Amino acid sequence: MTETVKCFNSHPFRVLGASPRDSRERLIALRGEAALFGQAEAAETALSALLHPDSRLKAELGWFPMTEEGEIASLLRFAGQEKAAGPAPAFHTRSFLAVFNQARLCVSMLPLPGADAFSAALYSLSLCADTLLPDQVMWELNEDRKASGFPLLASVEELDAALSDLLNQTASDLLRRGLPSLRGLEARRLSQRLLQEYRNVKSPRHNSFLLRLTADALATQE
Repeated sequence: MTETVKCFNSHPFRVLGASPRDSRERLIALRGEAALFGQAEAAETALSALLHPDSRLKAELGWFPMTEEGEIASLLRFAGQEKAAGPAPAFHTRSFLAVFNQARLCVSMLPLPGADAFSAALYSLSLCADTLLPDQVMWELNEDRKASGFPLLASVEELDAALSDLLNQTASDLLRRGLPSLRGLEARRLSQRLLQEYRNVKSPRHNSFLLRLTADALATQE
Protein backbone atom coordinates (compact mmCIF):
# COMPACT_ATOMS: atom_id res chain seq x y z
CA MET A 1 0.00 0.00 0.00
CA THR A 2 1.49 3.32 -1.07
CA GLU A 3 1.84 6.38 1.14
CA THR A 4 -0.80 8.18 -0.91
CA VAL A 5 -3.32 5.39 -0.33
CA LYS A 6 -2.51 5.45 3.39
CA CYS A 7 -3.02 9.22 3.37
CA PHE A 8 -6.50 8.83 1.88
CA ASN A 9 -7.34 6.07 4.37
CA SER A 10 -6.36 8.30 7.30
CA HIS A 11 -8.03 11.39 5.84
CA PRO A 12 -10.24 13.26 8.36
CA PHE A 13 -13.40 12.78 6.30
CA ARG A 14 -12.58 9.08 5.96
CA VAL A 15 -11.86 8.60 9.67
CA LEU A 16 -15.16 10.13 10.70
CA GLY A 17 -17.15 8.65 7.84
CA ALA A 18 -18.11 12.24 7.07
CA SER A 19 -18.94 14.30 4.02
CA PRO A 20 -17.80 17.86 3.22
CA ARG A 21 -21.52 18.68 3.37
CA ASP A 22 -21.87 17.62 7.03
CA SER A 23 -22.52 20.39 9.52
CA ARG A 24 -20.39 21.09 12.58
CA GLU A 25 -23.01 19.39 14.74
CA ARG A 26 -22.99 16.30 12.52
CA LEU A 27 -19.19 16.09 12.64
CA ILE A 28 -19.26 16.24 16.43
CA ALA A 29 -21.86 13.47 16.49
CA LEU A 30 -19.73 11.32 14.18
CA ARG A 31 -16.74 11.88 16.48
CA GLY A 32 -18.82 10.46 19.33
CA GLU A 33 -19.89 7.46 17.26
CA ALA A 34 -16.29 6.69 16.30
CA ALA A 35 -15.24 6.88 19.96
CA LEU A 36 -17.74 4.15 20.79
CA PHE A 37 -15.84 1.85 18.44
CA GLY A 38 -12.46 2.50 20.04
CA GLN A 39 -11.28 5.23 17.68
CA ALA A 40 -11.55 8.14 20.10
CA GLU A 41 -8.06 9.56 19.52
CA ALA A 42 -8.16 9.34 15.73
CA ALA A 43 -11.68 10.77 15.66
CA GLU A 44 -10.71 13.69 17.89
CA THR A 45 -7.77 14.50 15.64
CA ALA A 46 -9.99 14.29 12.55
CA LEU A 47 -12.65 16.50 14.09
CA SER A 48 -10.08 19.11 15.08
CA ALA A 49 -8.72 19.14 11.51
CA LEU A 50 -12.18 19.69 10.03
CA LEU A 51 -13.13 22.49 12.43
CA HIS A 52 -9.97 24.60 12.12
CA PRO A 53 -10.10 26.87 9.02
CA ASP A 54 -6.59 26.16 7.68
CA SER A 55 -6.60 22.40 8.19
CA ARG A 56 -10.18 22.14 6.92
CA LEU A 57 -9.19 23.80 3.65
CA LYS A 58 -6.30 21.37 3.29
CA ALA A 59 -8.64 18.45 3.98
CA GLU A 60 -11.19 19.69 1.47
CA LEU A 61 -8.55 20.08 -1.24
CA GLY A 62 -7.38 16.51 -0.65
CA TRP A 63 -10.87 14.99 -0.88
CA PHE A 64 -13.77 14.68 -3.33
CA PRO A 65 -16.17 17.64 -3.34
CA MET A 66 -19.59 17.41 -4.95
CA THR A 67 -19.28 13.61 -5.22
CA GLU A 68 -21.64 10.88 -4.02
CA GLU A 69 -20.44 9.06 -0.91
CA GLY A 70 -21.07 5.67 -2.52
CA GLU A 71 -18.70 6.49 -5.37
CA ILE A 72 -16.02 7.64 -2.94
CA ALA A 73 -16.40 4.42 -0.92
CA SER A 74 -16.07 2.33 -4.12
CA LEU A 75 -12.88 4.16 -5.08
CA LEU A 76 -11.33 3.69 -1.64
CA ARG A 77 -12.22 -0.01 -1.65
CA PHE A 78 -10.55 -0.29 -5.04
CA ALA A 79 -7.45 1.48 -3.71
CA GLY A 80 -7.31 -0.86 -0.73
CA GLN A 81 -6.89 -3.97 -2.88
CA GLU A 82 -3.51 -5.67 -2.90
CA LYS A 83 -3.70 -5.85 -6.68
CA ALA A 84 -6.10 -3.77 -8.74
CA ALA A 85 -8.68 -5.89 -10.55
CA GLY A 86 -9.90 -3.95 -13.55
CA PRO A 87 -10.20 -0.19 -14.03
CA ALA A 88 -10.95 2.23 -11.23
CA PRO A 89 -14.61 3.05 -10.57
CA ALA A 90 -15.84 5.99 -12.62
CA PHE A 91 -16.90 9.24 -10.98
CA HIS A 92 -20.08 11.04 -11.95
CA THR A 93 -19.14 14.42 -10.56
CA ARG A 94 -19.07 18.05 -11.61
CA SER A 95 -15.89 18.58 -9.60
CA PHE A 96 -12.53 18.94 -11.36
CA LEU A 97 -10.86 18.64 -7.97
CA ALA A 98 -12.54 15.29 -7.33
CA VAL A 99 -11.30 14.01 -10.70
CA PHE A 100 -7.77 15.18 -9.90
CA ASN A 101 -7.79 13.42 -6.52
CA GLN A 102 -9.14 10.27 -8.14
CA ALA A 103 -6.25 10.40 -10.62
CA ARG A 104 -3.76 11.10 -7.83
CA LEU A 105 -4.96 8.06 -5.91
CA CYS A 106 -5.03 5.75 -8.94
CA VAL A 107 -1.60 6.84 -10.21
CA SER A 108 -0.16 6.12 -6.78
CA MET A 109 -1.13 2.46 -7.27
CA LEU A 110 0.68 2.05 -10.59
CA PRO A 111 4.15 0.48 -10.81
CA LEU A 112 6.75 2.95 -12.05
CA PRO A 113 9.50 0.69 -13.46
CA GLY A 114 11.30 3.32 -15.53
CA ALA A 115 11.36 6.70 -17.22
CA ASP A 116 8.48 5.99 -19.62
CA ALA A 117 6.08 4.90 -16.86
CA PHE A 118 7.15 7.78 -14.65
CA SER A 119 6.68 10.31 -17.45
CA ALA A 120 3.25 8.89 -18.37
CA ALA A 121 2.09 9.06 -14.74
CA LEU A 122 3.29 12.63 -14.38
CA TYR A 123 1.68 13.67 -17.65
CA SER A 124 -1.70 12.17 -16.78
CA LEU A 125 -1.71 14.05 -13.50
CA SER A 126 -0.61 17.22 -15.27
CA LEU A 127 -3.64 17.07 -17.54
CA CYS A 128 -5.99 16.78 -14.55
CA ALA A 129 -4.13 19.40 -12.55
CA ASP A 130 -4.39 21.90 -15.37
CA THR A 131 -8.16 22.12 -14.78
CA LEU A 132 -7.67 23.24 -11.17
CA LEU A 133 -8.12 26.97 -11.62
CA PRO A 134 -8.45 28.68 -8.22
CA ASP A 135 -11.80 30.32 -9.03
CA GLN A 136 -13.25 27.00 -10.17
CA VAL A 137 -11.95 25.09 -7.15
CA MET A 138 -13.25 27.76 -4.78
CA TRP A 139 -16.69 27.46 -6.37
CA GLU A 140 -16.63 23.68 -5.93
CA LEU A 141 -15.64 23.86 -2.26
CA ASN A 142 -18.20 26.58 -1.59
CA GLU A 143 -20.97 24.44 -3.06
CA ASP A 144 -20.32 21.93 -0.28
CA ARG A 145 -19.86 24.67 2.32
CA LYS A 146 -23.26 26.11 1.51
CA ALA A 147 -24.75 22.76 2.53
CA SER A 148 -22.55 22.29 5.63
CA GLY A 149 -22.95 25.80 7.01
CA PHE A 150 -19.20 26.44 7.22
CA PRO A 151 -18.06 29.94 6.18
CA LEU A 152 -17.68 30.36 2.45
CA LEU A 153 -14.20 30.84 1.03
CA ALA A 154 -13.64 34.39 -0.15
CA SER A 155 -9.88 34.65 -0.77
CA VAL A 156 -8.63 33.23 -4.06
CA GLU A 157 -5.06 34.03 -2.96
CA GLU A 158 -5.33 31.83 0.16
CA LEU A 159 -6.86 29.02 -1.88
CA ASP A 160 -4.20 29.33 -4.57
CA ALA A 161 -1.42 28.91 -2.01
CA ALA A 162 -3.05 25.80 -0.54
CA LEU A 163 -3.67 24.41 -4.02
CA SER A 164 -0.01 24.92 -4.93
CA ASP A 165 0.95 22.98 -1.80
CA LEU A 166 -1.26 20.10 -2.93
CA LEU A 167 0.33 20.01 -6.40
CA ASN A 168 3.80 20.29 -4.89
CA GLN A 169 3.09 17.36 -2.57
CA THR A 170 1.72 15.35 -5.48
CA ALA A 171 4.91 15.85 -7.49
CA SER A 172 7.04 15.04 -4.43
CA ASP A 173 5.16 11.79 -3.83
CA LEU A 174 5.72 10.79 -7.45
CA LEU A 175 9.41 11.57 -7.19
CA ARG A 176 9.83 9.47 -4.06
CA ARG A 177 8.32 6.52 -5.90
CA GLY A 178 9.80 7.07 -9.33
CA LEU A 179 13.38 8.16 -8.70
CA PRO A 180 14.65 4.90 -7.13
CA SER A 181 13.82 3.08 -10.38
CA LEU A 182 15.78 5.56 -12.52
CA ARG A 183 19.49 5.26 -13.06
CA GLY A 184 22.02 7.89 -14.16
CA LEU A 185 21.56 8.48 -17.86
CA GLU A 186 17.87 7.51 -17.78
CA ALA A 187 17.16 10.11 -15.08
CA ARG A 188 19.07 12.78 -17.01
CA ARG A 189 17.19 12.03 -20.21
CA LEU A 190 13.87 12.23 -18.40
CA SER A 191 14.91 15.52 -16.81
CA GLN A 192 15.84 16.97 -20.21
CA ARG A 193 12.58 15.73 -21.74
CA LEU A 194 10.46 17.33 -19.01
CA LEU A 195 12.38 20.58 -19.14
CA GLN A 196 11.84 20.70 -22.89
CA GLU A 197 8.11 20.04 -22.46
CA TYR A 198 7.94 22.85 -19.93
CA ARG A 199 9.67 25.30 -22.27
CA ASN A 200 7.38 24.32 -25.14
CA VAL A 201 4.11 24.62 -23.27
CA LYS A 202 1.57 26.09 -25.68
CA SER A 203 -1.69 24.55 -24.55
CA PRO A 204 -3.40 24.96 -21.17
CA ARG A 205 -3.67 21.17 -21.22
CA HIS A 206 -0.02 21.00 -20.15
CA ASN A 207 0.34 21.85 -16.49
CA SER A 208 3.66 23.65 -16.16
CA PHE A 209 3.65 23.54 -12.35
CA LEU A 210 3.98 19.77 -11.96
CA LEU A 211 6.26 19.44 -14.96
CA ARG A 212 8.58 22.18 -13.75
CA LEU A 213 8.77 20.88 -10.17
CA THR A 214 9.58 17.38 -11.30
CA ALA A 215 12.06 18.47 -13.95
CA ASP A 216 13.88 20.70 -11.45
CA ALA A 217 13.97 17.94 -8.86
CA LEU A 218 15.31 15.44 -11.39
CA ALA A 219 17.94 17.95 -12.49
CA THR A 220 19.31 18.07 -8.93
CA GLN A 221 19.94 14.33 -9.08
CA GLU A 222 22.49 14.71 -11.88
